[in-house]
Amino acid sequence: MGPANPPGAGDGPGLETAPAPRRLDRRLLAVVALFLFALSLQGSRGLYEPDEGRYSAVAVRMLHTGDWFTPRLNEDQLHFSKPPLFYWTLAASAGLFGVNEWALRLPSALAYVFTVLATFGIARRLVPERPQMAALVQATSLFPVVAANLVTTDPVLLLWETLAVLAFVAAWWDDPSPRWASPLLWLALALAFLTKGPPGLLPLAAIVAFSLVTAPRKGLRILLSPTGLALFFLVASPWFLLQARVRPDLVSYFWNVELLGRVSGVQNRNPGWEGIFEVYLPVALAASLPWSVVAIRRRGEPGPASPAGARRFLLLWVLVPLAVFVVAQSRLPLYLLPLTVPASLLLARRLVGWRPTRRGAVLLASWVLLLLVLKGFVAYRSDERDGRRFAEQLLARLGTAPPEIVFVDHYPRWSLAVYLDSQLEAVELLDDLRGRGGPAYSPIAESLADELAEPVEVPPTFLVPEESTSALRLALEERGIPFEERGRVGDLEILKGLTGAP
Repeated sequence: MGPANPPGAGDGPGLETAPAPRRLDRRLLAVVALFLFALSLQGSRGLYEPDEGRYSAVAVRMLHTGDWFTPRLNEDQLHFSKPPLFYWTLAASAGLFGVNEWALRLPSALAYVFTVLATFGIARRLVPERPQMAALVQATSLFPVVAANLVTTDPVLLLWETLAVLAFVAAWWDDPSPRWASPLLWLALALAFLTKGPPGLLPLAAIVAFSLVTAPRKGLRILLSPTGLALFFLVASPWFLLQARVRPDLVSYFWNVELLGRVSGVQNRNPGWEGIFEVYLPVALAASLPWSVVAIRRRGEPGPASPAGARRFLLLWVLVPLAVFVVAQSRLPLYLLPLTVPASLLLARRLVGWRPTRRGAVLLASWVLLLLVLKGFVAYRSDERDGRRFAEQLLARLGTAPPEIVFVDHYPRWSLAVYLDSQLEAVELLDDLRGRGGPAYSPIAESLADELAEPVEVPPTFLVPEESTSALRLALEERGIPFEERGRVGDLEILKGLTGAP
């Protein structure tokens, strides 16, 4: 990127010798800019199917019904693919700011901001020469910024995991070890567990591995905190225990489907060696752009004189969870998001001596502007996953939002529960949806005959793929159920049930 600036220029050593008020002002401005960057354009695009629509539908149902104990997609279908904390954050945000995309993405945006701040806290101990570099890398790397614009559990999970590691790092490297460190470690792990279950404890595996190879007794003193362990069980266990008491079969579901099923391939998502190269390799290459390129250009320069064991810990923080992700046969890109923080810290260690030239500063500012433009651009890009656009097209053909929408031989677009406040159902006619129900506690579909046998005040609106349309028409006619065709939306035909003769 060119020669280093002289001392005192940009973010160089001069920052460290500046008066304290000036340093505080610059850091405050950086935090304000970070918040503005994270919150800008969060509502620009609609909810994407399937995950954003599904998570949002569960949260909005909690908000509308007042039942925050049991996650549900509709009256009949319980949804236990994730513990409840993420749904609670979505519902709370929608309750405060309204049911809209900006509010539903707010938890991810705030998690991104506080993850960057926690990264700075870790870097003060592990990259003390220039901790702001690690925060800058995390804040402007491609993968964390993209994830912050998604309604998904992973940015929130990353926050709790980063706070847990911050607490451990403070307990290990601060002298004296702060009293708050061990309790915060276990509290953050409890929140991670309540967000995504056992995967939230993967940093603990890295911490244990580091302690065993470095100083086992010191690790035990940090980890075996009575207050911390009590906090973990008080926060992490009540919801699971209460649900297991109400639904004893839930324990088997969590263990066999949500945990072992991901490892063994029961949840068959990108399994085998090809899944590693098709899913994880592209993410790994793109996640830390542009900083990975800058670091490569500085090949061969010596690293910083950081605290003893810092590099070993950061490598274990990457490699131990990565080994689990590689072995597990369920592979999705966002699984790698928690590895971005240790990656940012490792890159920051390599970039301690880097100082941006004027050209480098312009390039960095242009990159940040490009990220903002991309956030806005996707709102105008045609994408069949966009639930808002689908809802608008459906409403244009129906005139009013139907109280119930039944998807025939097709997975529901759950975002319609958010946009139209409709009850959604899925039924089988020619296709088997139950055998491919995805991450749900109960089958997503019943038979069409069972659905039509249920008494209703207002007949539902049916959305059906072309290959099942004739069979649906015949089934409705045989039962004397009047309907009218209202055209198509996306790849689905619209058959609106009528209360009288057609």
